[in-house]
Amino acid sequence: MILKNKKIVTLLCLALIAGISSFLLPTCASEKSVTAKDPVSFADDAKTSVFYGAYGDDLQFKAIAVAEQDGKRVVIMSDLGVKLQDMKIKNDGKTDIYFSIAYMPKETSDVFSSFFKDYFSETATAKVKLLNNRVYYFENETPVLWVRKI
Repeated sequence: MILKNKKIVTLLCLALIAGISSFLLPTCASEKSVTAKDPVSFADDAKTSVFYGAYGDDLQFKAIAVAEQDGKRVVIMSDLGVKLQDMKIKNDGKTDIYFSIAYMPKETSDVFSSFFKDYFSETATAKVKLLNNRVYYFENETPVLWVRKI
């Protein structure tokens, strides 16, 4: 009986050490620019793409991007389903914002527009990076939002 308990204690100690070491040891994140044609990016040729993400530390959102003849229509909603922004990223690079909720600051609306414009563009941009299976958008070398395709 004592020998059996020693084995259990030893296994528990090893599991605890393995868990602590994996938590404390730093991990290296792969970093690369992402474009719509990049095979590991979340952008693809699908007619509809759905994303989950966060802006800053407090605004979690969902976005639906639908391919249209002249570009991508992107609707951004809060986690509760409230429409925050509706825009079109045109093939020529211009962005039309059809709707932005009244209490959303213009800077936030501009960040969403800039991010999706860069995300769906044909050329790589240093502002959009794939890190740990999330696509981040950087401003002044600081990530301001991230998305993950659902």
